[in-house]
Amino acid sequence: MEKRDAKSFGTSALNRAAHPQKRSRYPTINLLVQHDGLVRLKKWIARNDPLTLTLRQAAEIASLERHYFSTVFHECVGETFVKWRRRQRVALALKSLKSGGSSVTQVVNLVGYRERRSLERGMKAIAGETPGAYKKKPLPDRHAHTRLNREDHN
Repeated sequence: MEKRDAKSFGTSALNRAAHPQKRSRYPTINLLVQHDGLVRLKKWIARNDPLTLTLRQAAEIASLERHYFSTVFHECVGETFVKWRRRQRVALALKSLKSGGSSVTQVVNLVGYRERRSLERGMKAIAGETPGAYKKKPLPDRHAHTRLNREDHN
């Protein structure tokens, strides 16, 4: 495995500049360490919506046993798959709530949760407040939460 010094998740600026037409609306994974299985998963995520992707499905895409996939993902990405997916869901939820056009129930469905309580727990853990509290804020006070950055989770 080759060490890389990727610091954040998402498509790198160099990759975006080289392939501006290939930007995906879905999140991607920057690997701290290269692994063939995770490269396959990264390609799948670039083409599909990963918000409803389960750990088992991700392991199958990577052609790895589920427990080994969890270990490899954590070593290569720097956080567990479940935490990565939760951050992606919360980031999309914050973006949707910030626009003000969606109800909390609509956002729950949009980001791949089955229940409102799941989104509430995720937002409380990552952004520090519930969807309802965030939505009630006046628009100028809504901002991207810095806790969504990877550096804040180390």
